[in-house]
Amino acid sequence: MRYRVGSLAACLAILLTGCSNEEGGQPPTGSSAPSTTGSATTSTTTPAPSTGADPNGGAAPEDESNAADPANVAWMNDFCGALTEFAALSGAQAPEIAPGDIAAARRAFSELLGRFDGALGTAVTDLRALRPSPVPEGEAEKQELLKRLGPVRKQIADAKSKLDAAKGDDQQALIGAVGSVQEASTTLAEIGNPVGRMDGIPALREAGGQAPNCADLQK
Repeated sequence: MRYRVGSLAACLAILLTGCSNEEGGQPPTGSSAPSTTGSATTSTTTPAPSTGADPNGGAAPEDESNAADPANVAWMNDFCGALTEFAALSGAQAPEIAPGDIAAARRAFSELLGRFDGALGTAVTDLRALRPSPVPEGEAEKQELLKRLGPVRKQIADAKSKLDAAKGDDQQALIGAVGSVQEASTTLAEIGNPVGRMDGIPALREAGGQAPNCADLQK
């Protein structure tokens, strides 16, 4: 499950120079296709499609091996839903600012920090309100995520407050705010993909694959 946090961190880190919504990582390398050359022969017999009946007549039991526990699906759907606004920030663009216009940079930066603060605040609030995971390992991951996101949100909120309290042409206040955000962006990069943290928990990984909100995060 892919959660696009990298470009958000980049936007925060290089706000005054601009950023792109494109992530610069190499595309994943898949396994190469098997060679079609060689002496091996392939069967010309096409397997008959499954009809859902056993060979002796009568209906065979339905294969439910890919059906995740509904309780797990519901929980993962709410977990991903709590991160929707935060995920949307991955496409944030740095504002266009004329060189030397400190007052305009301060206003634009304050507005962007407000968006980040609001989205992180929603994520933290919704995650705290989310009922305990049916899978204990999932609850541990949720609590760890809250432990990391809470301080990042506070750091961004504090940076905005200090910037808003400064004079419009206070360049040092702007530099200080950018420094605080760079530290926060480093933490976000270390956190990585919040939904991907559940991939190591098979029951929740399967549930996430069937949760609509989790599918939306991959778009």
